[in-house]
Amino acid sequence: MLFAPKDPLHPLLPPAAILLLIKSQAVKKTTLPDVLRTINETRWPDKRFAVEEVQKTVGLVCRIAGRLGLLNSCIVRTLMTARLLKGRSGLMLHIGVHKVPSVHHQGIGHAWVELEGKNVSDFPWEVSYTRDVQIVRSFDLSGEK
Repeated sequence: MLFAPKDPLHPLLPPAAILLLIKSQAVKKTTLPDVLRTINETRWPDKRFAVEEVQKTVGLVCRIAGRLGLLNSCIVRTLMTARLLKGRSGLMLHIGVHKVPSVHHQGIGHAWVELEGKNVSDFPWEVSYTRDVQIVRSFDLSGEK
């Protein structure tokens, strides 16, 4: 079996993540605000998924996408995670560039989602990655006015 979580995932979560993966591929051909609008308009039952469920599912779907030759990057993970957690208090989507060029990061941008100040879209080994990133644009997705 490819993926067997200890606790079963909510049955709507994998199909929702796959749908968002497909829609997020448009980031290669259009502007980020247009992709955000399309993803935000995606409808399914209003379910508040657990953060851990979202992280596991998005990670799995993105790994499979990479093996299939689809775009598997921080922006795709970020868009998927942001939509699945949309409306929660303190939800922010950040886009930035590395402050200090290096062999690994020269001119590279990065995108991530924070929930109440905690990075929830990056893989565990990437979370410290955002320390050296200068935020260029942030989107408040908490639904708070």
